[in-house]
Amino acid sequence: MDENITDLDKDTAEHLCSILDSQVKTSFNGIIETDKWQTQHNFLSNAGGAAAVLGYLSSTPTPTFALLPLIAFLFGVVASGIEIRFLLMTHKELFEDAMRRRNGFVSGKLSVADGGDVQAPKASTDNIKYYSGIISQSSFVIGCVMGILGYLCK
Repeated sequence: MDENITDLDKDTAEHLCSILDSQVKTSFNGIIETDKWQTQHNFLSNAGGAAAVLGYLSSTPTPTFALLPLIAFLFGVVASGIEIRFLLMTHKELFEDAMRRRNGFVSGKLSVADGGDVQAPKASTDNIKYYSGIISQSSFVIGCVMGILGYLCK
């Protein structure tokens, strides 16, 4: 499997090109879908919590207990923004790698075996993405719990 595109028959070369094209399209579609779903879930849940607390703050003369939940929700909004950014960076790296492999194979610079070697995204990007997602989701839960406990104990 060390053949270049020029060493293969036309049908095999076209088939491998279609596989690489599919990987490029899948990576790009992953960017779009991930952005859509992650934004809706993490960002909107924390922003909704923050909006609810702000609404409560404006209707109560002594709303001091609600400040901690508000801070937790705002922290979650920031963490979800970081998560989304690093998630998009991961998908961008995968997309660029798929394009590199496809273009290298089509131009005859990469063999069949080399064209299949996917470069993994940077571990630091994955770690930041992972932990910011955990922080974002945890901030929502913590904000809800602090809000409920603060309301019940006031």
